[in-house]
Amino acid sequence: MQLQLHPADHQHASLLGSVDAWAHTLRSDHTRRAYLGPVLRLLEHPAGFSPAGLEALRDHMLEAGRQARTVHRAMGAVIACSAWLSTHGHLPASTPPALQAVPRPQRDPSSRRSEPRRTEQLALPWPASPPPAG
Repeated sequence: MQLQLHPADHQHASLLGSVDAWAHTLRSDHTRRAYLGPVLRLLEHPAGFSPAGLEALRDHMLEAGRQARTVHRAMGAVIACSAWLSTHGHLPASTPPALQAVPRPQRDPSSRRSEPRRTEQLALPWPASPPPAG
């Protein structure tokens, strides 16, 4: 059985209101903007909040040249929103786990951030003891 939530026209405004309520739980305006875009695109897709809808969003973003980490973040936003909607009775409880099962994109080996970040200490020429006063 394929999970799907694409509301009828009369229910669409209600679900949009619920998604807006979820977005207001996010701490920063930047996060809200970054997460809300993919969720609204998925809501407009015929497959809605379903694995097929999330796969379509992932594939569309990758074909548009988005980096794997950007697509990964967008998918995470959709899953987080679906969990909130499910907790508040707007989606079936089985929706978030089904969306989590959708494979995430692999990192692009040509990406400059595909290797772990190196952390190095910055050595500053601080004196061993404070200079004498006076």
